Amino acid sequence: MSASETPTRPNQPAGVARQAGQEDSRTAGETKRFYPKTHANFWKSKLEHRTYSYDGKMCEVPEWSVRIQFKGIRRSFDLETANKEEAAAKARDIYLSLVTKGWSATLAELTPQPITPVNMTEGNPTVGEFLAEVERTSTLKPKTFHRYAQYFRMMAAQIQGVKSDRSRYNYRTGGLTNWHERVDTIPLSAITPAAVADWKIAYLKRAGSDPRRRLEVNRSFNSALRHCKSLFSAQIINQPNFGVKIPRFKVRDIRIRHSCGVVNGWQTDDHYLSGNVREKLAVADAAAVTDPRFHENVEALKSVQPADLSATEIDVRLGASWLPPEDVKQFAHELLNIPSGVEIGHVHALGTWHINGNWEARGATANTTDWGTNRYTALELTEDALNLKTPTVYDLNEDKKPVVNAEATEAAREKQERIKDRFKE
Repeated sequence: MSASETPTRPNQPAGVARQAGQEDSRTAGETKRFYPKTHANFWKSKLEHRTYSYDGKMCEVPEWSVRIQFKGIRRSFDLETANKEEAAAKARDIYLSLVTKGWSATLAELTPQPITPVNMTEGNPTVGEFLAEVERTSTLKPKTFHRYAQYFRMMAAQIQGVKSDRSRYNYRTGGLTNWHERVDTIPLSAITPAAVADWKIAYLKRAGSDPRRRLEVNRSFNSALRHCKSLFSAQIINQPNFGVKIPRFKVRDIRIRHSCGVVNGWQTDDHYLSGNVREKLAVADAAAVTDPRFHENVEALKSVQPADLSATEIDVRLGASWLPPEDVKQFAHELLNIPSGVEIGHVHALGTWHINGNWEARGATANTTDWGTNRYTALELTEDALNLKTPTVYDLNEDKKPVVNAEATEAAREKQERIKDRFKE
């Protein structure tokens, strides 16, 4: 009998012998543990991420979910956390609740309870009342709502000059709650478009004179403003059960100019104080000469005028969507030192560029040596730059799989940077 065989008694079932063999193999190798459903580790392997389609791509929800089957009923539960340990513990708790209480009681506990409507301030709702009504009537996820509310409170506090210190971030001792209470008493009517415009100016001053820092701060401001605007979307404030009356701000509109002259009308100032505000200011200045009523327009438009850029802050780069294809074509001819032979295609709707060169352009020394490499021509590098791509050179290994050629890639990227610098000159 060989050492690998498992001895069996004459009346012992074959299945028992196999089980003994399995136990021996587990003893000799790595032991695999099995957990009951009452243990959180059991549910780790059952966790999954929901997926959805966005712009033709499959995306994954970061928070975990789990499907639980009990007594012939199977349902999926959102666990509202991206932490696997915490999600597994939540899944176990749901299962234990099903065992002890059944489906009806468990689902009743997991269903969000309706929020009691708040008592509105007569005629002038506050920031707190507005946020409470949004939370009560909207279908926003709790995490999404709290993020929007955080940005809106920040904006309201900075507009109204609500002072705060580090205690604002301390939720244990009540500092965060106290700060919320002070901000929530601000009248919603105080958040006017002009006040938001002043807030933007103060916000952007943080960047100083550094162009890169100004770009970062501008992006940060735009992100904060988008979060705030989301609370005022039509899907939220136009609900029939939404109980807060949103203040409306109007400014006289004089921007319409045709052959029949200036047409007077009215529109909301969030629309009037956007777009080409320089042109609107010029029109308002001209109209205010004969009609003093338009001085209000002039002052409102002056408050939202963008700062002028200096010559050093203006950076024209390859790939800008507004570049005329003819200018790019002229640049390519000058780069290759040829009179013609390069055609430029630009699909504005898709933001893509295409470059085609005839035999003279492709064979030019400037294309393959001066501004390109033996693996990446200048025309290919220019096309990648127009499409905001960084060149990468690949070779095939013994298994016919592509691998990056570091030396050739570095050379191509260096030439592309030279082309970009030449375009800026």
